[in-house]
Amino acid sequence: YGANGRGCQSNYATFLLDAGQYMGLMAEYEDTQFDMYCNYCDHYMQQAYQKWVNNGGHRHLEFEDFKNDHEVQRMLGGDM
Repeated sequence: YGANGRGCQSNYATFLLDAGQYMGLMAEYEDTQFDMYCNYCDHYMQQAYQKWVNNGGHRHLEFEDFKNDHEVQRMLGGDM
């Protein structure tokens, strides 16, 4: 088997899905992931814009607010 060359003499290309079905499922998955990413970004940017509007058009970047933001912590993978 393997190194001596006897491992792929039969039943080596039997799959549960044919390539067409697999490619269709992968394309659908990628479309779904892309839509989820766009929806996330749209929501996040809308919140950032609303915060900017509420601050009178000024951006207040205070480290403590940034550091304690749960969304920032989630994106960075944990506590800061």
